[in-house]
Amino acid sequence: MPVRVLRIGLYVMLGLSGLLFLDVVLLMIFFRNPPDNMAHSSGSNAVWVEQQWVGEQQDGATYDLFAATLEHNAISDVFFHIGPLAADGTIDPAVYGNAEALLAELEIRLPALRAQAWIGGREKSGDGSIDLADQTVRSRIAGTAATLLALGFDGIHYNIVPIESGNRRLLALIDLTRPLVDAVDGTLSVAAAIIEPLPGTRRPIGRIFPEAVLWSREYYAAVAERVDQVTVRMY
Repeated sequence: MPVRVLRIGLYVMLGLSGLLFLDVVLLMIFFRNPPDNMAHSSGSNAVWVEQQWVGEQQDGATYDLFAATLEHNAISDVFFHIGPLAADGTIDPAVYGNAEALLAELEIRLPALRAQAWIGGREKSGDGSIDLADQTVRSRIAGTAATLLALGFDGIHYNIVPIESGNRRLLALIDLTRPLVDAVDGTLSVAAAIIEPLPGTRRPIGRIFPEAVLWSREYYAAVAERVDQVTVRMY
């Protein structure tokens, strides 16, 4: 290998090392002082939790620790994973057999907590089994939501993927679910894709990165005006 190439490679490595060192120094300076007020929690935070809470019986000590952890972290909303939707839009009740007991225990410990039923799955357009284009399937999903609300959940959180920008099928499901949630004065929440960085960039980005799902600002607005909360999937 020519000496010149080695020298250039060495300079590049030294430059990158210098940048890394500078980053570390800046982070040390930035985090040395206590955070500003704007960096503190406002008390409105959410967390997704795994299915075992609604599916497996827990003891009192476990509920105590769980509630204490939520309170310590100022969690106002918890999305309890109920289970993936079946192709027909239903979920086997046995999957969430502990849900009613869970909600009763949390009501005792954290009465202000909003416990939302997290319903998810993959849509047929993304190699999944859920066909949101089927009105019967949408009706059954809404029926599943109604069943969970009747158990005592404070809201419904839909996390169905992938949903492309402009997907009217999701909007139809939201419109079907809205009156059910309103009837119990609950919360309707939807997990959303990342918004396109600039108007009109989602298509060229999608051609370069086929797995990327971006929403337009217009579609975000259409979803947001129908729900109470929008959670952005940043992973």
